[in-house]
Amino acid sequence: MNETPSVAQYILWYVLSYALIAGAAYLATTRFLTRFFADRRLRGAADPTQIRAEIARSTVAILVYVGMTFLTAFLYFRGHTRIYAVVAEYGWFWYAASFFVFVALHDTYFYWTHRWMHLPGILRRFHGAHHASVDPTPFTAHSFHFVEAVIQATFFVAVAVLVPFHWSAFLLLYAYSTAVNVYGHVGYDVLGRHRDCGPLAYFNHPSSHAWHHAHGEGNYGLYFNLWDRAMGTYRGHLDQ
Repeated sequence: MNETPSVAQYILWYVLSYALIAGAAYLATTRFLTRFFADRRLRGAADPTQIRAEIARSTVAILVYVGMTFLTAFLYFRGHTRIYAVVAEYGWFWYAASFFVFVALHDTYFYWTHRWMHLPGILRRFHGAHHASVDPTPFTAHSFHFVEAVIQATFFVAVAVLVPFHWSAFLLLYAYSTAVNVYGHVGYDVLGRHRDCGPLAYFNHPSSHAWHHAHGEGNYGLYFNLWDRAMGTYRGHLDQ
């Protein structure tokens, strides 16, 4: 863990993380959830045309992330990022704490940029590509217009420049954010009534994001609904 991966390894991680997580989730929905949890489907089944379009847009988004990886590497090798290789440089406490810092920052960034893209004009030009998927699937997660992909990928460059992260934590956090995004688009109320139990009530779930896709507003958060609750944009869950 004392040597940073090569740029090629970073890129491979980004591509495989999304492909494996989204692919596994798609197989789970089409082979498992449709069979054993059909009563928890939140919307109708997406047609093949929508899925092909999602994969095409996701490919563009991944290419944008690859471009941002080159930018981050360029900055790293010139000493302009806070990415570090030796855990002892900041200690194990910060290594663990950095996960919480990342999630808090990313949820804030995502909420406000997402809400901004719902302003008149912006939604139609950029974010409308994502909302073309009325019935979300796991491949909807990264189904972005090029401009939206740049906006979302910019966060990863910004935190690499501003906040110290061990390279392994940075890679794990990218995979985690991808998994959370994919989970929000599976189209099934996976947890059922348990989603409102205790702390789970403050996390985002497929049912809350399905509401967003169905109505085109509200529920803008990624990991949590805390910003939505604070700003009056929380809309609850889509009825099954």
